[in-house]
Amino acid sequence: MNELAFKNMEELPLHKNLCRFLADFFLNQTGVGGVFLSGSAASGEMDRFSDLDIGIVCLDDDLRENVWANRFRWNFSSWFHRMDADHIKSHFIIYIFEPDIHVDINFYTYNDLPGEFESPYLVVEDKAGKLPAWAKSINRKNEIQADWSRVDHEQARFWVCVHYTWAHCSRGELYDCAVFVKDIRSIIENWFARLNGEAFFNSRKIEKRLGSELSDQMIECFPGLDKTEIKAALLQLISLENIYQKKIEENQQVEWSTTQEAKNRIRKLVEDL
Repeated sequence: MNELAFKNMEELPLHKNLCRFLADFFLNQTGVGGVFLSGSAASGEMDRFSDLDIGIVCLDDDLRENVWANRFRWNFSSWFHRMDADHIKSHFIIYIFEPDIHVDINFYTYNDLPGEFESPYLVVEDKAGKLPAWAKSINRKNEIQADWSRVDHEQARFWVCVHYTWAHCSRGELYDCAVFVKDIRSIIENWFARLNGEAFFNSRKIEKRLGSELSDQMIECFPGLDKTEIKAALLQLISLENIYQKKIEENQQVEWSTTQEAKNRIRKLVEDL
């Protein structure tokens, strides 16, 4: 077993011991060829509240199904809650162990290993000898370039979504509006992430990675079921859209299809709510 895989848990003996136990347990199951870690265990950002993200690699699909079929019969003495997480992806189960450690366990085969989105990865053990080369080649998340190719469409969608929310707010459908603001907000969040060198927006530990700028700007953009709050959120998001459009223009050559007249008309509707 590769001891370097546990290097980010030296100050977290409960996590380290549990991770070693689980790796050893699965490596002794028929059909399992390897184990790897992802998430904060691989990136080095662990603290006592961190999850353990463990990938179990099976030799083929049938053997994976055999291991997966026993997921509620595993001999884990210290767990106190568990659930299938197939609403996220297949062959994924979550266990919570004493005292309070959340563990994501995902089963793969060598033919369907995860991609760059979940990298980096640390290989714990691999009987087939294939995982080290895979991990080395795919641990390139920070090298993925921001894609601005659809930014004009994103701006057009922003203004359509604002108009939609205005109409439903005018009708008194406040729950729908409070939920829908999330979609408008996500456009600005992704622009912010790309402008700051990241390929996509990830809220996890964003304050640590990129500071408090976005948090400060977004304080008003999480409205409750209140017309005044929804209006304030829309106006703030419109102001941010204008700010970020200018920043994008400083870095990218964009031909915007949304006219200033359209933006002014929609903003006026929101102001009159």
